[in-house]
Amino acid sequence: MKVGFIGAGKVGFTLGKYFCEHDIEVTGYYSRSIQSAKKAAAFTATAAYENRSQLVADSDVLFFTVPDDCIASTFEAVRHEPIQGKIFCHCSGVLTASVGFPSIEQAGASGYSVHPLFAISDRYQSYRELADVFFTLEGSSDRLASQQEWLKSTGLHVQIIPAAAKMRYHCAAAIASNQVVALFAESQQLLLGLWLLRRGRAAGP
Repeated sequence: MKVGFIGAGKVGFTLGKYFCEHDIEVTGYYSRSIQSAKKAAAFTATAAYENRSQLVADSDVLFFTVPDDCIASTFEAVRHEPIQGKIFCHCSGVLTASVGFPSIEQAGASGYSVHPLFAISDRYQSYRELADVFFTLEGSSDRLASQQEWLKSTGLHVQIIPAAAKMRYHCAAAIASNQVVALFAESQQLLLGLWLLRRGRAAGP
């Protein structure tokens, strides 16, 4: 299948490069900034598209690697084009496929949420770590199993979850990541305060 990316940020760079490294044909990138699309295309040896409709036409699978609040509006902009039979994916941890791609089945296409449980920090290096990352998948029932097998064929670890579990999944991920970091920072500050207190006493009369 030919994969195109709408959005050329860290997630788009990372997934695109990973796919290219695992023999998946990537058509290229479309972005509001053509310069961003050109950088992603250069990194993956693919094409930068100035015309979003052409990218949609050239691709079998479209990954929307854009901010969460732009996913539905971006889909709305392309849903009236010939998209029958195409697969649309977003990478939001909190949004379900149906929220990102409302009424997609009525347009003859399929929509999925493909979320890596991983903080992508470096657009040029993070693709090297994806083989060890856990992904969740949910969305249109018609191709759900085949979509999982396709992703797993690239070496990814992919588990299907129900849409109803998406909020709980996201909450668990936030607790395990964000709150652990916050607790570590608080602990660090307490220990630093203790060290400063002991130092002050040692320097006292």
